[in-house]
Amino acid sequence: MFEGRWRNECGAEIHLLQYGEAISGTYTPSRAELVAPCRGRILVGSAEGELIGFVTSSSAPGTVTSWTGRLLQTPDLTKPEIHLVYHVVERVTNDLDISRSKEVRSAVFCKYE
Repeated sequence: MFEGRWRNECGAEIHLLQYGEAISGTYTPSRAELVAPCRGRILVGSAEGELIGFVTSSSAPGTVTSWTGRLLQTPDLTKPEIHLVYHVVERVTNDLDISRSKEVRSAVFCKYE
């Protein structure tokens, strides 16, 4: 259901493999997200029906991103989409910086392979 290559409008890509409920693969950030040269980052997670969740490191050092979402079909039923909310947390050394270490966003990935 989730297996394949997916891309969002910014150019970030996820390549997913599915074995039952287990999800693995890679996340490649868009050029705008790159902090340093980056190849795909390993991701792991699980899926149940049309729901999916996975975790990956980010291109910025000391950050981890968790993703959760749902598989949807486009109205014309030609391209499936994964609608995701993602939560980025970065390592901090000062307890006062914890509120600045979190970020929540959303993304839509369309299947292209």
